[in-house]
Order: sequence, then structure tokens, then C-alpha cells
Amino acid sequence: MDQKVSVAKDLLALASDGENLSCRADVLTPLLVCLSHLRWDFVYQRPQHLLVRAARGFSVVFMEEPVFADEPAPRLDV
Repeated sequence: MDQKVSVAKDLLALASDGENLSCRADVLTPLLVCLSHLRWDFVYQRPQHLLVRAARGFSVVFMEEPVFADEPAPRLDV
């Protein structure tokens, strides 16, 4: 059995149990992870251009390199 069909059947079984599928809609969408040395908000360049287009068919995660600063505690900006 095709993996996507198997996953779809599992999701339908969950839906019949009353579970919300809206948070599971990306299960069938491929994941694209980009590790970038460029800042997303710095200037709109090729990585942003390509990833915006790729987001039409993929779940896209864009990770920038860390920024080291004098902060009282570590934090993650999403």
C-alpha cells in the first residue's frame, strides 16, 4: 500500500474519532528545511524568492544562524 494512502486512511480514522484534522493537514505535505547564513528580513534575495515559490507545494522551515547577544536568558524568536 502506498505510504500516502496509508497516512490518509489513518487521518480519516482519527477524524471519525472526532479529532481535529486542521493541525494535521501538513502530514501529507513534504517538508523543506533551509539552513541559511542570510537573514530573512535583511533584503529580498534569491533564497526568499525560491522558498516563497516552494511554499506552494511544501511546508517550508527557514532557519537563520544564531544571533549571540547579552540576554539574561536564552530565547527563541518564531
